[in-house]
Amino acid sequence: ITECMLYISSSVPLFSRFVNIDFGRHFYGIFDFPFIMRQLEPLTGSSVIKAWETRTRYLGYEYVIGTGWTTTPSHLLLDFGTFGMVMFLFLQGMVSEWTWNKVRGGGGFGMTVVCVIFTIAAIYMPFVPALSDTNLFLLLLVMAVMLVAKRSTDQHRRTRRSTGRLATRPHPSV
Repeated sequence: ITECMLYISSSVPLFSRFVNIDFGRHFYGIFDFPFIMRQLEPLTGSSVIKAWETRTRYLGYEYVIGTGWTTTPSHLLLDFGTFGMVMFLFLQGMVSEWTWNKVRGGGGFGMTVVCVIFTIAAIYMPFVPALSDTNLFLLLLVMAVMLVAKRSTDQHRRTRRSTGRLATRPHPSV
């Protein structure tokens, strides 16, 4: 239990040390979208591995373990600076509210899934890079599978209604 409490509560003091580090330049997506940026390394000249090594080295100078600790705000701060981080989090909040209002107003299945994704992302942002390209890709796959399953179920219901099989069953009270 102690280890779990330390792991969950360590983000705030680590982030307070992280904010005071001057990394020099912005990394423009290397930390938030590492798999995409690795494909673009020949075009951009920026190395994902070197960026991670730089981050680890600077955190080591602050006597903080540089490997393993990461959050959404820290990645956004490294990639786009303070202004970019604030703008992205503000935009994320606006989209979250918009999806929430759509779901409350009777939004469809897809909007409900998007609302759940944004809610989960908001909960996990202080602990993990919730909006990294890998997480978004996996959530997109889950959403696609759920949508296919829902359409298949809807199609099955429509077929049963059109053939009249539902109408020929007696009511359970009979």
